[in-house]
Amino acid sequence: MKTIYFEKNIPKILLTATLRPVWPNVVFSSLSPTRLADIPQKPLPGPGWVRVDNCMCGICASDLHLVFVKADPRVSPAALPGTDRLYLGHENLGVVTEIGQDVSSLKVGDRVILDYLEANCVARGIEPRCRHCQDGNYLLCENTFEEHGPQGVGGGAAIHRSRSQPRLAAGTAGALVEVTGER
Repeated sequence: MKTIYFEKNIPKILLTATLRPVWPNVVFSSLSPTRLADIPQKPLPGPGWVRVDNCMCGICASDLHLVFVKADPRVSPAALPGTDRLYLGHENLGVVTEIGQDVSSLKVGDRVILDYLEANCVARGIEPRCRHCQDGNYLLCENTFEEHGPQGVGGGAAIHRSRSQPRLAAGTAGALVEVTGER
């Protein structure tokens, strides 16, 4: 499957950040930590997982900050421990193409929204859920970077994606918009 990811490679990050003022397109070169790659499609990681063909994907500010190596290391997802690769695109709409044996709420052909990162208690089947996942604040999951349960691959910028617990989409089209403070 094709996907776009950001590799946590400190020398490449520093080199790209250093060269970007004089060579802005370095972010699209082989020197950049951002990669377009073909990764092997693996079997579903668990019986409660589904495979989704992505139709639309939102690119948010955190993705752009990674691509252009402008992320503040104090707040960037790349600064968090536990992962060497960040798949870009985490707000997407797709169609279910395969379901695990324990999935009863979805069927092949269903349109779904994948609107939170897969590394959380719900997606990994962790019980009891941390306080943030219990409240539905999956992006604040206390177990995001722990080695509990399977993780999906691909991200929203992939052609296919394996994922646990997507939500059904309503209507015939979807788009996610990030509003900035600019008017």
